[in-house]
Amino acid sequence: MRDNMKVSFRTQPKKEGGNTMNKAKLMQAMQDCNITKKQAREYLGISRTAFYRKSNGKSEFTLGEIQKLMDLLHLESADEIFFDSKVS
Repeated sequence: MRDNMKVSFRTQPKKEGGNTMNKAKLMQAMQDCNITKKQAREYLGISRTAFYRKSNGKSEFTLGEIQKLMDLLHLESADEIFFDSKVS
């Protein structure tokens, strides 16, 4: 047996100077539409943990999830929230 075998899971490193999701703008858009985190994750069909990780930049929303959030939040563009070069 391999008793001293270690397993590590790496998250994707944050992109230096690159585009990434802006949590503050996502939360503001949700608040403006009176959408709770629970409602958003149920609409997306993802778990609480998955929504937490995605909304905190630990993993990325899929293109399909971004489109669904745009529809749910009545957004014309995903750029400011999902592809923001200045993140919070």
